[in-house]
This record gives sequence, structure tokens and C-alpha cells, in this order.
Amino acid sequence: MLSVPLVQSAARSRLPIQQPPSGSDSTFEMSAQPAQPDRQPPDQASRAFIVQRRERLRRVRKALAEQTAEVRTAYGALQHKLNACDALLVRRQEVAEAARAIEAERQRIHARIASGKASRGLAAVVVSSAIIAIGCWWAAAKVRPPTYVAGVELVATGELSDPKRWEDFHAELTRHPSVMERAAERLQRRGIISLGSPTQVREFLDSRLHAWVPSSGRLRMELSGEGQDATRRLLETIASAVLAEAEEAGPRRLDGSRTVMPGQVRVDEEPVIDERLIAAAVLFGVAAVVGGIGWWIVYIMASRAQQRLTQLDALATVVEDEGWDDPAPSVRRAA
Repeated sequence: MLSVPLVQSAARSRLPIQQPPSGSDSTFEMSAQPAQPDRQPPDQASRAFIVQRRERLRRVRKALAEQTAEVRTAYGALQHKLNACDALLVRRQEVAEAARAIEAERQRIHARIASGKASRGLAAVVVSSAIIAIGCWWAAAKVRPPTYVAGVELVATGELSDPKRWEDFHAELTRHPSVMERAAERLQRRGIISLGSPTQVREFLDSRLHAWVPSSGRLRMELSGEGQDATRRLLETIASAVLAEAEEAGPRRLDGSRTVMPGQVRVDEEPVIDERLIAAAVLFGVAAVVGGIGWWIVYIMASRAQQRLTQLDALATVVEDEGWDDPAPSVRRAA
């Protein structure tokens, strides 16, 4: 592009072009050639070039302006998105903090609920154990009641001509058949059916009644039985039967005295044999094993029911969210 102006400027100055020397072998002669008739004049060509150049620059500036506008628009959109991202990150941080706070509160609530459940469960276990223990103690008292000893004395009144005869006579009365019959009749009237016959009374007294003479003119009887009240009633009945038989046989006796019971039947406060604790422990162990198995069965059934309800709730939530219809009516119609 630089050669055209130079040629045109040379044409305008019309500078001669030197020819080669005459002695040269070349037959070619160079001379200044005039401008071709079909080409534009130099001024018009320059103006066209400048116009073209300016048009090209204008298009370039327009393209740069459009690109700049696009870049600015894109930068603005990008800046807006960056601001939105920053706001989203801030919001996400706030949501994360809120989620942590909610999780901490949920854990605290669950811990409180678990503590409450544990306290209630412990209280239920303690109360249940206490009730079971009381029931086992009551049952042990019924099954294996403690053995108490009751005592009473028969005393001779007046002067004894023969103390030995009086002592032997009253000692024999504790095993006499007439006394056994009288005692069985009285025990049956009191509602003690297990000792309603003379034979039963005799067998019972042979193993439970002990009679001896602590001093002259005194006969002490001691009876071991189950339960304070029951033992007291039994000994009162036996002693009254012996006393009644002695009074009835008084005219036939040769000792010349009467027999009385000066005091009431006394029962020791502490039992001589007490197996209630062992029996209650055995019953409590059995009850604990049975109760534990029962609670375990109830817990398994409740867990399965809770799991089933959770599954049904989840299925109902999915059906509601998806907008599915309840298939039960169509199934019933099809059936």
C-alpha cells in the first residue's frame, strides 16, 4: 500500500528516469511512462482511501462500543449474580447457625424427654417392685407363716395332799381322749376345720404341745404354731378343754384341790422359726422373671405397632404429596 503513493508522487513531480549507457548490450529502454488513462487521479484516490479508512475506523469503533456495552452489561449481570451469591452465602450461614441451634434445642428436648422417661420408668420400676415385694411378703406370710410359741399355766388352789398325783393327773389330761374330743368340738365351733376330729387334735398336740411342771402345784403348757393369733386361739381352746375336764373330774380326785388358770395365754413377740424372708425372696424372683418377660413381650409388641404406624404415616404423607387418590374405594368396587 505504500508503493502507490510513492509512484503517484513521482508521477506528479515528473522526474526523468535515467537510461542505460549506449554501449550497453541491453536493447531495453526505460522512459517515464505517463499515467494510465483508466486509473483515478491521485487526489481522488487519496480521498477514497481516507474515506474507506474512516469508514473502517467507524465500524471498528462501533464494534468496540457494542462489545464494551455487552461487556458492561455482562459485568453488571455478573456483579448482580456475585451479590446474590454473597447474600446466599450469608443466608446459608444464617440457616446453618439456625439449624445448629435447632439441633441443639432438639437434643436438649430429647435429653429432657429421655430423662423424664427414665425418671418415670425408674419410678414405675420402683413402685412395681415395691408392690411386688409387698405382695410377695403377704403371700409368703400365707404360704410359710412364722412359728410362734404360746404359753399358759394351770395352778392348783388350796393345800395339795399329794402334789405328785395332781401333776401326773393334769399331765395325762393333755393327751386324754376325752380332752381331745372336747378340744376338737370347740375347735370346730371356732371354724378350725383342720382340727375338727380328736385324731387330728391328738396328732397336732403330739408334735406341737409341750407340758411340764415348773414348780409344785403348777403345770405349764407351751404350744408352737403358725401365727400369733392362731397359736393363741389354739392354746386357749386346749387349756380350756383341759381345765373343764379337770373340773369335771374334781370330785373323783384324791388330791383335794381345784385347778384354775390365773393368767391369759401369752405369745412371744419374736417367732422361733421365720421363713417368710426366704419364701418372699423366692416369690419375688419368680415374679421379677415373669414380669420381665411380660414387659419384654409388651415392649416388642408396642415397638412393632409404633413402627407400623410410622410406616403408615410416611406412606400417607407420600400419597398426599403426590396427589394420589385413595385406592380403597376402587378396590372395594372391584371386589
